[in-house]
Amino acid sequence: MAWEVAGEDEFVRRMEEMSGQIAKEMDAALFEAASIMRDDAIRRAPVRTGRGKKAIKTGERIKIRAGERFVTIGVHAEDHDEGKHMYYQEYGTSGKRANAEQPFLGPAYETKKDDAQRMVTDAVKRALGLK
Repeated sequence: MAWEVAGEDEFVRRMEEMSGQIAKEMDAALFEAASIMRDDAIRRAPVRTGRGKKAIKTGERIKIRAGERFVTIGVHAEDHDEGKHMYYQEYGTSGKRANAEQPFLGPAYETKKDDAQRMVTDAVKRALGLK
């Protein structure tokens, strides 16, 4: 006895469409959430000349590692000259002329991570028609 499933091709096509829509909504929410975290990090960053704050940016594209989608926030390679000292602001230095840490990225992440998660979850629900 053989089984035949009617509409299998249509089902697969619709699932692929949904997958693309979910990724599109999720990516938009990730960029929005990253921008909110970036703005909070800029607000918290210590200022001497202001060049370091200007170097804090969100990445320009979605990255995927081990199946996880993310956007980077911080001083990127192209802005290294402007913001290279920001690492030392975040983590401090040791030695004769030690400087205490003045974290800004970590606290921005901790403060905004729940909002960011909610934004992405809401985006996926919208894409699935659940919200």
